[in-house]
Parts: sequence; C-alpha cells; structure tokens
Amino acid sequence: YEEAVTLPNLISLARAVSAPALGMCIVNDAWQLAIGGTLLAGFSDWLDGYLAKKKSQESSLGSYLDPLADKVLVTCLTVATGYKGLIDPTVCSIIIGRDVVLLGGAFLHRAHVLNWRWKTWREYFRVVQAKNDGEAPAAPNVKPIFISKLNTVFQIALVVGAISNGGLSWPDAQLVQGLGYLTAATTITSGAIYVRMYFKGQMLR
Repeated sequence: YEEAVTLPNLISLARAVSAPALGMCIVNDAWQLAIGGTLLAGFSDWLDGYLAKKKSQESSLGSYLDPLADKVLVTCLTVATGYKGLIDPTVCSIIIGRDVVLLGGAFLHRAHVLNWRWKTWREYFRVVQAKNDGEAPAAPNVKPIFISKLNTVFQIALVVGAISNGGLSWPDAQLVQGLGYLTAATTITSGAIYVRMYFKGQMLR
C-alpha cells in the first residue's frame, strides 16, 4: 500500500484520468482548455519522474503506471486531433497501433509467466513482491529505452503542435505534418527495438 500511494504515482494517475477530458476539449473546440491542460499534463510527465528520484519513491508500480499514463494521454489526444483532421490518419494509426501491440504483448507475457493460471486479477497485476512463496511472482520493473523516451517527447510535441494549430493557427500545418512523419518514424523504430529485445530475452526480466 505504501509503495502504491505515493505522490509520483498519484500524479501519473491524474494524468491518465485527465486524458479523456482533454480529448473532449479538442473535439468540442475548447482550445484554451485543451492547450493549457495538455501542457500541464506534459509537465506532470517530467514531475512524477523527478519526484520519484528525489524522494526515493521509485517503485515497480510506478514503472508501469508512468508509461501507461503517457500512453493513455497520447492515445486520447491522438484520436481527438486525428478526428479533427489535425494529424494525418496514417500517423495516428502508427502511434496507436504500436501501443496496442506492446500492451497486448505485455499482457500475454504476464499470462505466460503465470502459466495462464491466476487466482485473482490482483494477483495478475501484482507489482510488489509476494510475501508467501506460494503466491505469483511480482511483475518486473519496466525500464524504457532512450528511443522510446525520445518518441514520447515527439508524440507529445506533435499533439501539442496539432492542438495549437487548431486553436491558434500556429504552427503551420506543414510543420505539424513533418513532425508527424518524424514521430511515426521514431514510433516504428522504438516498437521494432522493443520486439527485438523481447525475443532476445532483454525485456521484462
């Protein structure tokens, strides 16, 4: 419980919960709220990591919750901006598709580790080491690679640029399109590296 309820984890959770609301702001042309909220969410992505290190509150749960919150945020904003025609549909598909593949693979891997048998979902999602030997092992810490961190920066920059273009007509649509192609390239690259690392046994150890 103490490992779960920490300020960094609560910040990550708040970022994930706010994502659908920000998406609705975009869809309904509430551009000021969308821009301000997205910038605040982006700042929170740095803040939770900084506080976790500064306060020595890094945890297994946080290693999952932080990137999951990022994915929820980016997915909601990507869908909303794509719906408004601010981001190329192909780029949207690549961003969302990679996350679906990686998350799906992580769930399947966890099920495989547990031999496809677990008593409760709490046991399946356990991120704290079990006290009894008969209980399922905790899920391993997730350590994102550099290209994945860079990709997250590009994704957030892309959706912020797209939202700003929609609300303020700045930056230019061609610049947003170019950033979209760059983001798509890093998305594909990071996804391919993760898949390669998994099959070489270098992930989720």
